[in-house]
Amino acid sequence: VPGDVGYGSGNIDFVGTVVVQGDVTQGFSVKAGQNVEVHGGIMGGTVEAGGDVLVRYGIVGGGRGRVKAGGKVRCRFIESAEVEAGGDVVVSDGILGSQVSGDSVTVTGGRGSIVGGRIRARREISAQTLGSAMGAPTDLQVGVPPAVRVELEHIREQLSRVEDRFGHATRTATYLTSSGAAQTAGISREFAEKSRRLTGAERQQLSARMAALQAQLQPEPGACIKGYEAVYPGVRITIGAERHVVVDQSTNSCFVIGEDGEITLIPAW
Repeated sequence: VPGDVGYGSGNIDFVGTVVVQGDVTQGFSVKAGQNVEVHGGIMGGTVEAGGDVLVRYGIVGGGRGRVKAGGKVRCRFIESAEVEAGGDVVVSDGILGSQVSGDSVTVTGGRGSIVGGRIRARREISAQTLGSAMGAPTDLQVGVPPAVRVELEHIREQLSRVEDRFGHATRTATYLTSSGAAQTAGISREFAEKSRRLTGAERQQLSARMAALQAQLQPEPGACIKGYEAVYPGVRITIGAERHVVVDQSTNSCFVIGEDGEITLIPAW
């Protein structure tokens, strides 16, 4: 693509590698079976690649942009965007208020920071600065493939809704049976009992799947979160199933699972 992906080019969908000489602008998309190279930035657009996504400048979501790569993602910065990579995410300057997941997520620059948002990685999250002096909510999670955490969250939400339906169906069936009423508000006893059984079966299936996913929360050996210059209070650390909220500012910090099975702070260097 000789310039921007926008009104002049329309959306791009190609089985091979796509090279964009300009930006991917808001509301437009690029899909590639292999790699995507953007010589400008991704400015509210959507990019999906079977391979790597390489961006010369930044990825700015604006609440709409999304990047998904089967391989790695490399860029200068990520701001208010959703980025999902099957491989590593490597950023030179910083990540601000974004949802980012990858095998590892690393900010390499000398002043690189991760501020706000939620970052998930299987192996490692690292930057010079984690969080901010203003206490920006920053959620960092490692030790488990990000897809497992995503599915577990989804199952928990589904199960909560099913539990509510199951409770309502059970109360209705019990009331109709005990009252002897043939019909109340147009709901028969048989219908209420059938609803209770079906909801109970769905509840059992979701509970079994959640238990299977929770069994996968055993953290990856060596999984860690590193903040070389500063880790600010309010940063939420999750390694496997263990959680920790940073209370005191620290430097040269590496959070790992200790011998006691709890999150421990050790020197990063």
